[in-house]
Amino acid sequence: MIDPSFVARAEPGEVVLHGDLEAYDVEPLLAVLRRCSDDHRDDLVLDLAAVTYLPSPVLGALARLRVAASRGGWALTLVVRDGTVAQRALHVSGLPFETVTEAPGAPGETDAGSADRDADDVPAATAPADGGWRVVRPRAMVDVLSDESLAADWADVDLPHGPEAGPRARATLREVFGAMTGLAESSLQDVLIVAGELVINAVDHGRPGPLGTIRLSWLLNDGRVCLRVTDAGYDPGFADGLPGEAAPESVRGRGLFMVDAISEDWCVLSDPITETTHVAARLGRVRA
Repeated sequence: MIDPSFVARAEPGEVVLHGDLEAYDVEPLLAVLRRCSDDHRDDLVLDLAAVTYLPSPVLGALARLRVAASRGGWALTLVVRDGTVAQRALHVSGLPFETVTEAPGAPGETDAGSADRDADDVPAATAPADGGWRVVRPRAMVDVLSDESLAADWADVDLPHGPEAGPRARATLREVFGAMTGLAESSLQDVLIVAGELVINAVDHGRPGPLGTIRLSWLLNDGRVCLRVTDAGYDPGFADGLPGEAAPESVRGRGLFMVDAISEDWCVLSDPITETTHVAARLGRVRA
C-alpha cells in the first residue's frame, strides 16, 4: 500500500489539500471527502490552491462529491491556483471552479475559473446535451507512428508498470520540454496532462513488458508534440480503446476524454507481431 501523496487539513466548511494528487490517491481522498460530507450538511470549500496536478480519477472523485452535494442540498466550491496544471485539468474536465492568484497563506484575488479563456483554448470535455460523446480520431497520428523516416527521432524512457509511472513520466517530460525554447507554459501543461492520462491508461489496462515496464515516447514533429505509451497488450476488458460514457458518479472513465479534448488527434494501435499496444496522441501546434 502506497502512502497518499497529498496532505489534507479539514476544518468546518473547508478542506485544504497540499501536494500533487495521483491516480492512486483516489481512495484516501474519497475517505477524507466522505468524512467531511458525513460530518456536516453545510456548504464546503475544497481548496486546491496548493495542488498542481489532478489526474482524471481524482477529477472523477470530485465529480462524485458534486453529485453528493447536489443530492444533499449543499454547495461544493473548488478553488485552484491560476496558471497550474490542476487549473487546466479542471477546465478541460468541465467541472466548475474558482481561481486564486496565490497559494494558501498569501493574499490573492478570486474569480470564476472558467470565465476568462483564450480564444484558441480547447473546449471542456463535457457531454453534449443528448448525453452522447463524439470521439474524432483522424489518421494523422497513425501516419506519424507508421512513418519509418521518423523512427530515429522518437525519444523514450521505460517506466515501472505501477503507481510510480505517472510522477516519473511527468518529471521526465517537464525536464525535456520545460527547457525547450518557444514552448508556452500552457502547451507544457497539455503535454503533462495527456502523457499522464496515457500512462494511467497503460497501468490500469495494459500488461507490463518482460522487465515489468511500459514505455513512454515523445517526438516533436512539424511543431507538434507527439506522445506514445507502449505496453505488452491490453487486458480483455479493454476491447478497442474507445472511451465509454462515464456516469456522473463514476471515478474512472474520463481519461481518454481528457486526451481527446486536448489532442489534435489520437489513436490506439495493436501490433500482433510484437504483441504490444500503442496509445498515442498528437497535440496541436506548440511551436512555429
